[in-house]
Amino acid sequence: MRTFSLIISFCVVIILINTNVSYAQPKFKSDPETIINGKLWIPSHTVSLGDQFFLDKLKLNGSIIFDKTEFKNIELFYDISTDELITPISTENKTKCNIVLNKELLNGFTLVNNHQHYKFKKGTLIHKNLAPNEYYQIYKSNTKTYLIKHRKIRSLNSNSGSDSFKYINENKMYIISNNTIIDIRNKRSLLSLFKDKKKELKQYIRINKLKITKHSPWDVIPILNHFDS
Repeated sequence: MRTFSLIISFCVVIILINTNVSYAQPKFKSDPETIINGKLWIPSHTVSLGDQFFLDKLKLNGSIIFDKTEFKNIELFYDISTDELITPISTENKTKCNIVLNKELLNGFTLVNNHQHYKFKKGTLIHKNLAPNEYYQIYKSNTKTYLIKHRKIRSLNSNSGSDSFKYINENKMYIISNNTIIDIRNKRSLLSLFKDKKKELKQYIRINKLKITKHSPWDVIPILNHFDS
């Protein structure tokens, strides 16, 4: 009986040693499963409102593909004003600091909010004509790939004499069809892609009150789901 117990214990140890522990928040560089390879994140402007972050949120859950290893269930926040993905790490003295993940090793990531998954990939992994080291939200329908390049830029408030600023959306949208990248700027751009369904498309956009603008990039997704399913 004692021998059997020892065998079971030994097997458990072997399983634990060989398991890829990639479900916890990353730790400091002394940890073998670390993803620290970037600079310490120091915000250059106030982050109290979180306006410069994806979904205006300072904290999201998600996963990343870092140096060909997938890490799941990680606390992340995506600064789209600088195109940087940031995560808190545990330091050697058991405190936390925020680091910017190294773009050279970060191939893609997924952010989750209210059970909605937002998938991002590096441009070089999507199409040769995209900015190679920038991240694009990617959504695939039946024959087309829809991309959103999320951007926010600082703009001074219009109040005279004020040096305060706000972040405004400058998103860019693309559809890859037959390996060709097409800029999506308005309703007309989509109509050119569905020439045989123009009437139905116009009606669908009107009935569902969709706006094809840089301020509402997600409105394209239901159109693709309906007309390219």
